[in-house]
Amino acid sequence: MYDLDRVRAARQELFGWLPEGFEVFYAFKANPHPGLARALRDGDGPACKAEISSTGELAAALEAGFPGADILYTGPGKTPGELAEAIAAGVGAFSAESLSDLRHIGAAALAQECTPTACCGSTAPRRAPRPASG
Repeated sequence: MYDLDRVRAARQELFGWLPEGFEVFYAFKANPHPGLARALRDGDGPACKAEISSTGELAAALEAGFPGADILYTGPGKTPGELAEAIAAGVGAFSAESLSDLRHIGAAALAQECTPTACCGSTAPRRAPRPASG
């Protein structure tokens, strides 16, 4: 049992501490319950967006009323079928875990004639600075 009024109040408090225009993505893997997700999306003030990493989580986000434009698809190993399903549902933001992942996202987008946003992070190892010679 969830106290959705407390969930909404916590969301409002969180956004009150953040700079204006800041976006918060709720990870559906934490708890995909539609009532809880709606409480994070609906109500007064800024709303959370959805972060998913599977088509099951995509279905849960859509059931909770998140439009595809408010969903970020993350995680490695997205299959062509998963990408096609997400793009068809209006998802336009994806994380790319690798160059290969970025290529798969691009191919799926081209197949459906759309232009998604891909967030790319670097996993390249960083070198420690060389000590000054002297």
